Amino acid sequence: CGALEGPATWDDAWDQIRLYGTVFDRPQQADDYVTELQDRLATLHRAQDPAQDAAQDLSRPPRIAVLYPTPGGGTTYAYGAGSMATPVVEAAGGRNVYADQSDRIFEVTAEDLVDRNPDVIIALHSADSGPDGPDAMVAAVDALPGIDRTTAGRDGRVLPLMLNYAEPPTPLAVDGVEKVADYLRKHP
Repeated sequence: CGALEGPATWDDAWDQIRLYGTVFDRPQQADDYVTELQDRLATLHRAQDPAQDAAQDLSRPPRIAVLYPTPGGGTTYAYGAGSMATPVVEAAGGRNVYADQSDRIFEVTAEDLVDRNPDVIIALHSADSGPDGPDAMVAAVDALPGIDRTTAGRDGRVLPLMLNYAEPPTPLAVDGVEKVADYLRKHP
């Protein structure tokens, strides 16, 4: 955590794959895997056709907040430009409302979240979140003060997502893009 300098990019994920390819003396397999992942991203990008859903206002990408809330109250964390969450959201066709923050992860207040008014909230969870992790994280978002004053809160557009699909820069981030893009298609 925190080893990357500057905004996270897909190149960070590709570099990790190539590093492992070098370590295990499999550079060609690593390059092939990078190409496969890049092709998956390109396919997703091509699928984001504005003519696909004329009913949805595609004049602007959906505003998305990527959060790690604390069930039962407490600190809520947001993910900014230093996090792989931003490239994941962008590749899925959205815009991270915290992309203007250079930090990877930071504390966020309910007031700031309301001011940024996301259309969708991604509630990250991990194996440590327990068996109720996804539901507990959605409930934690729903319990944030003022959440009903956000578009995401009013419309109930909260996507629970395993942390590893958004952070750090690994091949799983491509799976994360697919999950976020699928959610956005199903919840315009």
